[in-house]
Amino acid sequence: MTEGDGAGLRGARLQGRYNLWFNQRLADTLIAGEARLTEQAGPAGLQAAVMRQLNHIHVMDWLWLGRFAEAFADAGRSPPGLQQLPPAPQAMDAALFGDVQAWAAPQRRLDARLQRFVDGLAADDLEMTVGFVTLAEGQPLRRPLWALLAHLFNHQSLHRGEVIGLMALVGLSMGATDILPLTEEG
Repeated sequence: MTEGDGAGLRGARLQGRYNLWFNQRLADTLIAGEARLTEQAGPAGLQAAVMRQLNHIHVMDWLWLGRFAEAFADAGRSPPGLQQLPPAPQAMDAALFGDVQAWAAPQRRLDARLQRFVDGLAADDLEMTVGFVTLAEGQPLRRPLWALLAHLFNHQSLHRGEVIGLMALVGLSMGATDILPLTEEG
């Protein structure tokens, strides 16, 4: 994703679509194979590790959307997807959901919010500076929206990759996960 040009905007929208598509496939695969996670590794083992990752993804997505909503509100705007967003938990390890079934629908709604948000952005919006305080160090930072969106989508990929690694331990696979099928020929 580049800075506030058309390519950066197209990249953000593509990442949003990929996120929505990937998380739905991940949820479907995990729900179908949930018994394997508990039978082969015990209920407190692999399934707990998967849920720690999924809860973390959810909390951080929610937190970033809240930060974006604050920045736009400070600019007197309320883009689609950011309206009526409840406050996010302020702990990176908040355990909101005990199993994939409980996680899937709220994550889908959050992913749809994120998609509406990036779909509603203009190229100039990517240059907006967003101020926030890091959870880990409590450090105040300011970054352009394009960089924070890149961070958000990269963060999701990291933790979904960890979930896929855990799934592989019990023979679960989502199949192909490439972004290319979601791109246009050009």
